[in-house]
Formats: sequence, structure tokens, C-alpha cells
Amino acid sequence: MDIKPIKAAEAIVQPLNIVSITPEVPFQGSPMQISFTLENFSDKDISGNVSGIYGGTFQIPNLASHSTIEGSITFPAPKAGKNVKITLGFYDATNPLAVNLGASSANAVAIVDIMTGYILEATGLDGPYNPQPFPPLPYDANNPNWSRDLVSPSGQTFLLNANPVWEWTPVLDPHDEFDTKLVGISGTAVYPTTNQIPNPLSDRDNPFYHPFGFDFVFFIAPDSPYMSLLAPNNFLTGTGAVQDRQEYIDAIQRAKTVLNLDVSGVLGVETDQGLVPTQYRVEEGDRVAVFGRWIVDCGHADFHTEIHPPLLLARAKSISQDVTYSTVVSRPYLVSQEFDDGALRQHLINEVLKLVPVVPTWLTFGIPAPRSWQVEAHPHLKNPPFSGDQTMTYVVRPASPRSDPSVNPKIQ
Repeated sequence: MDIKPIKAAEAIVQPLNIVSITPEVPFQGSPMQISFTLENFSDKDISGNVSGIYGGTFQIPNLASHSTIEGSITFPAPKAGKNVKITLGFYDATNPLAVNLGASSANAVAIVDIMTGYILEATGLDGPYNPQPFPPLPYDANNPNWSRDLVSPSGQTFLLNANPVWEWTPVLDPHDEFDTKLVGISGTAVYPTTNQIPNPLSDRDNPFYHPFGFDFVFFIAPDSPYMSLLAPNNFLTGTGAVQDRQEYIDAIQRAKTVLNLDVSGVLGVETDQGLVPTQYRVEEGDRVAVFGRWIVDCGHADFHTEIHPPLLLARAKSISQDVTYSTVVSRPYLVSQEFDDGALRQHLINEVLKLVPVVPTWLTFGIPAPRSWQVEAHPHLKNPPFSGDQTMTYVVRPASPRSDPSVNPKIQ
């Protein structure tokens, strides 16, 4: 918590100072209290009130000259987020100019992290690049095609064209496929559907990139601090063929109708199903916290974003108001999109060229003599699957607060 007293003008003689915030890390929508002091350095008595930008008012009927008053205001914590700015102002009823302008005579600001209060949520990410759950964004949020323009301004998709060279192009560094620059997100899991039946196991994927089986797939209906990780077509607002957006249309609709979530977009999460043991797989409706590589999917013309693959996957569900069940799993490998002679398209071209005979057939009695009789693509595995020291943090809690704060939670 960072508290900053601010004076509205040099002539201010009523410094307002924030003393404490309770709780230090509030939950959105829950009551939070800010305690403060107001000093009257003027030569006259003053009256007015101290009010907060998000609500709460403390009346000051009379504050004698050269005296100090202590007070507090209580209000519902605003929407969850990192470094939320909360401003208090003193409104001097004895200052006609301030009254007419509706302006405060003194301000104080606190910078607070506000959490969602869910049973599971991401809280931090500390690595060689990124000190927050998600980084400064490398795009213009007002551009309805920012994800496409970032990786393929011409709108060309992977494999059928020379560019983009990778199917999953990292947003934070399009030239580094390694898990160096991670993001974090938390929210509620939504399953994809096959013929309107929930099914998280993909039945079609690029086999050259999936040595551990086709993908285990789910969507995240994000908590509010993470909406900026969604590309336009994660909200269905960008360009692209309808068939490329259908899975997102279905997921958003399912989040609304099945899980009763107020959601405008979702973020896909995909990883080889063989790297996620059954008991660690997310179930629909679970709370999830996911950290991993944030990518644009260049295999689809809608250029939606995903976390693909996750480096850490935590999930939680309420067993009762007092008990939360949670699992966490990482992965031992990162499947590279590079082969010995380049990315997949170039590698397959080289492999096909190996089938061309290297000498005229009349020298080999009509039998072709190519360099190889096979077209092969063997994926490379990166181990460890990330770079540097990555510290990822998340919080698990029961659905209801402890009735006795002196009793520590039990972990079994």
C-alpha cells in the first residue's frame, strides 16, 4: 500500500493525511475503511467534510484553528485491480470559492491492490521480464485488428503462407518462442463444445507440434483486471470469418447460459493433454489461475489470443463454505515450433525437396534415387520449459471468511 498526501494548491492550510486502510488488501465490493487526520493550520475555525472518490463521508462541524481531527470513512471497495488509486478530499464549507467550484481544499491518495475475493485468484508474477500478473500492453487498444496487425498485417495465416512463420506467435516478443515473458490470469473455466456437448479434448491438431497428444483445451472467463489480454475476436468484435470465431461464440454463450457469468469475452488455454494428468485437469466452473505464454493464434483468420501453453495451471472448487479443493501442475517440456532447418513450413518444403531424384533416372535404370524416401518432422523439446527464475503467486481461500481469525486454515 502506497499512501501519498497531496495538496491542491500552495495556499492550502488543511493538510489531509491517510493513516491506514483496513483491510490492507480489500476485496472488490466488500467494505473497506480509510482512517485519516486533518490538520487546521489556519487562524480560523473551519467546517466541511472529508469524502472519498468511491463513497463515504465524514462530517466536520467545527475544527478549531491549529488543531487536528481524526476520522474514517467506509465504502465498498471498487473493482479489483493492481495499483488502484483511491482519493480522499476535504471540502471546506467555510471557503466560498471552493463551495462554488465544488472543489476540495486538500487531497490524499492511497495506491491499493484490490482482490476479487474468489476462492482462487492470481496475485503476482516475478521473473526476468514482468513484475505484475500481466505486463504493459504492446498494442493500441483502439485498433480493432491489433492482434492481426501485430503478427500478420496482410491477414495471412500460418503454414499456407511464408509469414507468419509460427502458428502461435508470442504477443510480448514475436521472435522468442521460449517461456521468457509470461503473463498471469485468473477467472472461471468454461469448456468448449463438440456438437453442443462439453468436451475439453481436441480431436484435431497439427500432429508435428503435439508429441504428447492433441490439446487439452478450455476457456477462461477472466476476472476484470485481465480483460486486456483478450484480442478483439475474443470479444467477437474484430474481423474474420464466422467459422473461425465459432468456438468463441459458443464459449461466451455457454459462460452466460450455463455458468451464469456476466462476460463479454473469453481467453483460450491449450496444452498437450499428455502433459496434464487427469486428476489435474480443469473442470468446467472451476476457478483457475494460469501463468504462461501469451500468444496470437495465427492458424485462424480471426487472430484471437490464448495462453498456449500454460507453464503453471492451478484450479480450485468449493467443497463447502469452509473447504476448498485445489490442485496445481506445471509441465516438464516446451514443444518448439522450430526444426533443424527452420520453422514448420520451410522444414516441410525441404523435406519434400529430398524426394526429388539427385541423378537422372537413366543412370539408375529408371529407378528414382532421391536423397530420402520419407517426409519427416520431429519436434524438438525444450527443457527446462522456461528461461530465468519465474516466481508465480496465487491465493486459495475458503468460500466464507474464518469465523475466528485466530484459527489458522488447515492444508491437507
